[in-house]
Order: sequence, then structure tokens, then C-alpha cells
Amino acid sequence: MGGEDQLKALVRQGFALQNTADKSVLTVDGVLAQTMGNVKRLVESLPQEGLLRNKAWRDLEPLVKEELDKYGRQLGKTLVNSNSQAAPDMRDYAVREFDNGGADLPEAVRVRNQPVPGSVEMALRSQVNNMTLDKMFNVSGKAKGEAPILKALFKTVDTRVRGGIIRGDTTKAIADLMATDVITSGIPGVKLTAPVAKQIQSQAMTIARTATQDMARQVKEQLYEQNKAATEGMVWQWSTALDSRTCETCAPLDARRWPQDGQTSPPTWPIHPNCRCQSLLIDPEDPFWNGDEVTAQQIRPAEKGAY
Repeated sequence: MGGEDQLKALVRQGFALQNTADKSVLTVDGVLAQTMGNVKRLVESLPQEGLLRNKAWRDLEPLVKEELDKYGRQLGKTLVNSNSQAAPDMRDYAVREFDNGGADLPEAVRVRNQPVPGSVEMALRSQVNNMTLDKMFNVSGKAKGEAPILKALFKTVDTRVRGGIIRGDTTKAIADLMATDVITSGIPGVKLTAPVAKQIQSQAMTIARTATQDMARQVKEQLYEQNKAATEGMVWQWSTALDSRTCETCAPLDARRWPQDGQTSPPTWPIHPNCRCQSLLIDPEDPFWNGDEVTAQQIRPAEKGAY
């Protein structure tokens, strides 16, 4: 046990969290395909040319939003359900992290696959860019007006349609940006290979991955609050995901430490969308964490200088 095991577990958890997030998005790909197919048909109804195209597109806005809203609602519900169901696995990773760091956890806490109290509420509170999933998707149905996700989805479509109109593209060319028609076993359908469909799916992946990381943070913080006495002498250390995608926000934080005195604390992760980094509870005397071989400084090209 020790720092090396903690780092290995962190890497495994990173893949597990991404897998949970991606599965959530792929689960509703059928809804997205149907949505984008319907949006494509609406766009195809635009005049072929002339000044009336902009007005015709404005008239279509409510119908387009109605279609996009179906996908947004289903995506939000799926993300909340998926993250709440994954909470016991997230807790197991946190227990392993504390154990490998030397925490004196009671045996009852170490029992695997335990339910996490309040997991659904945690999932609803999971944030992306400082906005909870509940607010972004209006999962609880408490908010009035358009959900922020609907506004974002429509903006993605609207930007491409208006851009095509300004360039004088044909209606067919603009519609083809929405989704790709296919016929499988004689049944018409669409693929998500067109630019707008791919962009929306990518946006959904970013939201899902970020929210899943935030859910894992909440689960770990709950375990910590319940077992502070067992972590005496340990400190928080930032662990940056060390690969070619490491960003210049998280990299300078790598290996920085914070005591458990409540005076200062590590940043709330995820720091940004698609962030894969987090703070670990470690033994400050562990030789593994006190060497120079595990640092973000090693992966930055020398010609770019220090972070």
C-alpha cells in the first residue's frame, strides 16, 4: 500500500468515471438520432433562397426547440440516474484511496458496494461550469421557462442554420448539417455523423464527464466528513492527470499540498469542463510522493519553459 497504489487507483478511477459518463450519453443516442432527424426535416422545409429564409427559420424555432427539448430532458434524467447508481463504486474508490494513504478506517466502512446516502440529491447537485444538473436540465421540474440546456442546444443548431443562410447555402446543404440519412435493413433512419449532431453529442459528453467527476468528489467528501478522525496526520495533495492532454490550469497545481486544518483547502474539482484531476488524501511521509519522478513538470516541452 502507499502512494503508488493511490496513483494507480486514481488512473483506474479516471477510466471508470469516463466510462460511466460516456455510457450515459450513448444510452440516449437513439433519442438524439430521432431528434436530429426531425430537426433536419424541419430545416428542409425552409425556402430555397431569398429574404424570406430568415423569417421562415424564426417561425420554425418553437418546433425545433420542441424536438431538442425531448433529447435534453432524457439526457438530464439519464445522467442523474447513472451517477446516483455509480455512487457505491465511487465510494469504494474513495475508501481505497484513504486506506492506501494510511487512514485507520473502521472495518464496517471498508465493506464494499455500500449504498451512499443522498446519492440522488448529490447527482442533482453535480455541477458543470458552476451550474447544477438539476438547474441545467430542470430535472426536478421546479424551474419555469426554458432549461439552460435547451437554449444551448438550440444555439448550436441556430448558429449553423443562420451561417448557411448568410453564405447562401442551399436548403439541402444546411439540412445535411443536422444529421445523415441512412437506410438500414430497409428502414429509414439517421446517423450522428453530420456536423451538428456530432457537436451536440460532444457537448453532451463534456457535460456528462464533468458532472460525473463532480459526483465522485461529493461522494469522497462525504466519506471524509464521516471519517475525519481516521485520517489524522494525512494531507490533501493535488494530483494532475499526467498525459498529453494535461492543461495549464491543473498542471501547476500538481503535487501542491494542503493540511487538514481548515485554514486553506485544495481547489474544488473538477476545476473546468472535462477536468480529470483531483486532490488525494495522502501520507506526507510517503517517499513515493516526495520524489521528483511524478510531477507535471516532466511532461511540458522544455522549450515552453516552466508552468
